[in-house]
Amino acid sequence: MASPGRIRVSGSIYVRRFAAEVRLEAVRIKGGEVIVTARTRVRPPFSGWLTPGGAQTLTAQAGATLTYRP
Repeated sequence: MASPGRIRVSGSIYVRRFAAEVRLEAVRIKGGEVIVTARTRVRPPFSGWLTPGGAQTLTAQAGATLTYRP
């Protein structure tokens, strides 16, 4: 089974390649599931008018389970 550190390194390489401004915040392995949390700052359209402070922090979490059957 892969360690959280190894998953974090692989995820960081992928993120740097495709989404430079995204940071991996956490990588957890829970049973057979990997849960990754990432965060970035976004500036929505009309951010000066509709949202105070302009840029907002966006956090996303995703999980995956690998099931292998021979």
